[in-house]
Amino acid sequence: MDDNGGEWVQETVDGNSFWFYYDSNGDRVTGWIKSNGYWYYCYGDGTMAHDTMVNGYYVNNDGQWTTEEHSREIIHDNGDHFWYHIGPNGKAVTGWNKIGDNFHYYNYPGGSMTYDNTIKGSYSDSEEFYIDDDGNIASGTGWIKDEYSGKCYYYLEGSMQTGWVNYGDSWYYLKDDGSMATGWQYVNGFWYYLQSDGSMAANKWVNDGTGWYYLYKDGSMARGATANGYYVCQETGKMVTGAGWKHIDNKYFYLNGDDSVVTGWLKDKNIWYYFYPENSDSDSQGEMAEDTTIDGWNVGDDGGWINGTGWKQNGDDWYYFDDNGKMITNTWIQGKDSDDWYYVDSDGKMLQSTGRDFDGIRIGFDGNGVAHTFEDTGGDAQYNSDVTDAIMLLNPVGRAEKVIVNSADKFILKDGSEIIAKDAVKGAAKATRLTAPEAKKLAESIGFKKVNANSHGQPVFYNSKLKKYITPDVDSHNGGVWKMANSIEELASKRTRLGTYDANLNRIGD
Repeated sequence: MDDNGGEWVQETVDGNSFWFYYDSNGDRVTGWIKSNGYWYYCYGDGTMAHDTMVNGYYVNNDGQWTTEEHSREIIHDNGDHFWYHIGPNGKAVTGWNKIGDNFHYYNYPGGSMTYDNTIKGSYSDSEEFYIDDDGNIASGTGWIKDEYSGKCYYYLEGSMQTGWVNYGDSWYYLKDDGSMATGWQYVNGFWYYLQSDGSMAANKWVNDGTGWYYLYKDGSMARGATANGYYVCQETGKMVTGAGWKHIDNKYFYLNGDDSVVTGWLKDKNIWYYFYPENSDSDSQGEMAEDTTIDGWNVGDDGGWINGTGWKQNGDDWYYFDDNGKMITNTWIQGKDSDDWYYVDSDGKMLQSTGRDFDGIRIGFDGNGVAHTFEDTGGDAQYNSDVTDAIMLLNPVGRAEKVIVNSADKFILKDGSEIIAKDAVKGAAKATRLTAPEAKKLAESIGFKKVNANSHGQPVFYNSKLKKYITPDVDSHNGGVWKMANSIEELASKRTRLGTYDANLNRIGD
């Protein structure tokens, strides 16, 4: 008698021995019966089923339903042999199922394995697979879903694939066991995100529940870069969030309220900072510029704009800034000593311990940046101090007019005044031209006073002791400054005037 008060009785029918179950009332029971913790099945005539399939469930030789996963060959009453696979729930699998390394299809009869037949794939009626006499896939291309595990596999011409597979418009990644991957996968040194349908995420942001990540066009995860205006860190690839300053991957960023990176100039606590825009020299859009020059504006090691006028040192280099704090480039700068000249290059750095050709004139720069012209002595180059005459010509009152136009964008004199190279007076003939106030000042310094007359539009000056008249030599004959004559009328003609003179009235010819 069992735990239900019933009992199993072995009886002989037509010469064969069968087991029957009788309940506590002595009635023979059919169908499923639980006895002493096991399930049994009795057919309509009461005989106990054993070593067979019952409604998709396997009962062993003792008649007990078993949940042990295994494949089993069952011989039906008509003598036919069929293979079934019992899943861990004790029920025979149906449809496509991966058993070991191979796929089989179970559908007839009652979930038995199919042989020598063509079966459609799991997702498309156009994808068909031929199953050979052993029940294995012999040919066919397409997707198959393991009905029990729910995993998907891809076959190409009868062979299960692994690695990357391009299908339709998407890429899929198949693990070493052939199953389609989802979620994050690390492949050949890069992270990829396979979406819930297995397709590779590409050229888009994804949120995996822990944060936002960006996948490039090739599907690889962005790391240590700015994507669509947002920065992702190098270590995790996760988007950096939170407004304000961020120090990530040894770089500084400033984030807006929507977590996007700031670009361009930003003023914070009265200090200006610059953040690189997209497609700049920086590896990362939004990265703060450090120890460099941005459009002529110099920023220091801390990223702050270096404000001020005049010479500023940064490391071993010297730079020159105008009144607005903008760095000067391609410019000659006169020192406190009128004959000391310095040159700042296109990057704003003062030239030091080097040499360069300017309009065919070789200029050298010593260790302090002071410019000198080279003297060919037949040996090593020597320096002399004729650089002022080499790069510009000062008029009689010290105003520079003739310059090596192509040597620089402009010249800055020691008094802070500037000469724009393209606007400079060109040619020796005009190099010493005086303005009216300059002519008056120079004439008075040599004993001449202005009279109420002019010659060729220029003022005329008279010295009562010398009884001579002078006027500026606007054509600078032979480099002269003054024309002299005995009368105002005689100043007008080369034939009647006395000649051309320098600033101190030394005759230099006509």
